[in-house]
Amino acid sequence: MALTATSEDSARAQINYVEQGISECRKNAHKLDREIDKVKSDIEKGFRMEDGPFIIGLDRALKSFNVQREAYYGGTFVCS
Repeated sequence: MALTATSEDSARAQINYVEQGISECRKNAHKLDREIDKVKSDIEKGFRMEDGPFIIGLDRALKSFNVQREAYYGGTFVCS
């Protein structure tokens, strides 16, 4: 009977260990999902007019060459 109790205790300990590992994996997955959502938001923000890093960098580069984007056509370049 003592052998069976020890086997059950060992099995319970292993189950608890596995359950803790699963719980940690779920927490990490949830954390990674939030990080992915933040990165997606940052990427989408980068492509919106006037507030993204690409647009800000482009405007700075154009300003350094004394080039201005046209006010019409959504700020695109218009060739004459």
